[in-house]
Amino acid sequence: MCGDNGHQLSGEMIINEGAYLVGVCNVFDDLKYSGVKKYDSLEEMLKDERIELVCVCSQKRSEQAKDIQMILSAKKHVYAEKPCVMEEKELDDLLLLAGEQGVILCEMAGSIYEAPYYKVKEIVEENLLGEIVQIFAQKSYPYCEWRPQDEKIDGGLILQNAVYGIRFAEHIANQTVETISALETNLGNPKVGDLHMACSLQMTLKNGGLASVIANYLNQPSTGIWGNEELRIFGTKGYLRTDIEGRYVHLYTETEHLRFETETKESLFKILLKSIAENTGLPISAEYLVHPTRMALRARNALVAGSGYSEIGLEKKQAKEETT
Repeated sequence: MCGDNGHQLSGEMIINEGAYLVGVCNVFDDLKYSGVKKYDSLEEMLKDERIELVCVCSQKRSEQAKDIQMILSAKKHVYAEKPCVMEEKELDDLLLLAGEQGVILCEMAGSIYEAPYYKVKEIVEENLLGEIVQIFAQKSYPYCEWRPQDEKIDGGLILQNAVYGIRFAEHIANQTVETISALETNLGNPKVGDLHMACSLQMTLKNGGLASVIANYLNQPSTGIWGNEELRIFGTKGYLRTDIEGRYVHLYTETEHLRFETETKESLFKILLKSIAENTGLPISAEYLVHPTRMALRARNALVAGSGYSEIGLEKKQAKEETT
């Protein structure tokens, strides 16, 4: 593990039957696990020949591409926090480098295997919805004081939050996003800074359909859910919606309403470990896995290039403060 996000070391990343985790660097100082070595730098860590896979969550996401490049160049596999990079050229360069080095570049995009979404994917693949015409996705996190005002630290709202909605459209609904546009606002930001509180994405799909994503930092504690999310898919033969609280999938056809209970059976991380152990490569391509990030980068960069909308909320907030 390289980075400063200690929660990535919990749960399945430490396996009771065997110590997959060898060492850490740049994580919380009070993080202690028996038998785990702590390195002073990524360079030092990469000299350890025991290490085959590095989970990377760089302290600044804008610098993560450099860290990943260093890891791949050392011929070690990468499991990268989202967004894995913050520029599309960096993404192209790293995919090429991973191929040249014969190692895996895997972004943390595990929804494809998790409940309730793997069941949605099964329903889509069984053609129970018919031709998919429209997709709606929501991803809402709570606002917290620690949320950075500088997008370079965690990637910002589109790249680390709204990207889930693009993944739902591509990885779960099996549709390819062709074009994308975005709006975002600072309105509701309790501080003066660059944190965007809400965004909307509009997408066209390769099959001619449409997709929309809303994402925000407006989820409330009373929901009891950290990531308040929903996926709705409208097809010519049926309509589907997810219930994240109960992990249910509801399917509505012309004649019946079906409700499926789901439970996560597999994880991307375990599949990655198996792929490395058996030297088989991931069952899905790296390009397919990160294509939602590619589209999110295009949406964000279009805004940065000058739509101007992203500043509307901030202007309103500053005007209100001046009036006060």
